[in-house]
Amino acid sequence: MTRVLIVDDNAENLYMLRMLLQGHGHMVDERHNGSDALTCARQNPPDLVVSDLLMPVLDGFSLLRQWKEDERLRLIPFVVYTATYTEPRDERLARALGADAFMIKPAEPETLVTVIEDVLAKAKRGELALTPERRNEDSALLAEYNAVVLRKLEKKSTELEKTNRELREEIAERKRTEKALRLRDSVIQAVSLGMVISDPRQTGNPVIYASAGFERVTGYPPNEVLGRNCRFLQGKETDRETVNRIREAIAAGIACSVEILNYRKDGSPFWNALSLNPVQDENG
Repeated sequence: MTRVLIVDDNAENLYMLRMLLQGHGHMVDERHNGSDALTCARQNPPDLVVSDLLMPVLDGFSLLRQWKEDERLRLIPFVVYTATYTEPRDERLARALGADAFMIKPAEPETLVTVIEDVLAKAKRGELALTPERRNEDSALLAEYNAVVLRKLEKKSTELEKTNRELREEIAERKRTEKALRLRDSVIQAVSLGMVISDPRQTGNPVIYASAGFERVTGYPPNEVLGRNCRFLQGKETDRETVNRIREAIAAGIACSVEILNYRKDGSPFWNALSLNPVQDENG
């Protein structure tokens, strides 16, 4: 049974790759960065390594370079599996450093397994190209590596700046909305007329909001109003036809204006002009 070392700083990626490889009969070791992977491999060399490129501590390019410069590890096949470095220039650099295969995430599971099995078979037959020995100060590869990484960092920096700008705009919009809502609430609380809001979508059309002016006009504090139907304000003299108009407007989801006779908490009557504007649901 072959043993595969998988290297990725994303736990979900490691899990998916581990399940795939174990499902095809491979033993699996996993590490979250290139430094830990290198230490693990030197202690117990695997039959193959599958590594991401963008990782903390020691990235995949650096891991690949040190892997192929290690006398004990250089003959062990190295498969690059990346979602970040996906351009032809990135693959050329990985190949120059000694990668035996270059795969872009997300690859189809069967495709990935086929590539891994093919690399293992070639390694067993001795058909993989050996990376020529290089000096650590190989200036051409070092310059290419620096250019590739710098380009990626610049791209990430641009993406981060865009995200931060959008976040700042969203925060500013939320602050404007909150300020408008506070102003609206202040106006509602300051007006002398009473105001209640009910929800016709709920059973019984309960009151869900009562202003301070409502208590001043009716004598009913909000805690005695919320959850009740406004009909508790009506007396026997209330015109039933007017009530029916309200119910029909609610049922039809249309606006209407009526005048009804309501009663305060102390029993004294008062006329109330009512403008009904039902809130329609997403189905209209």
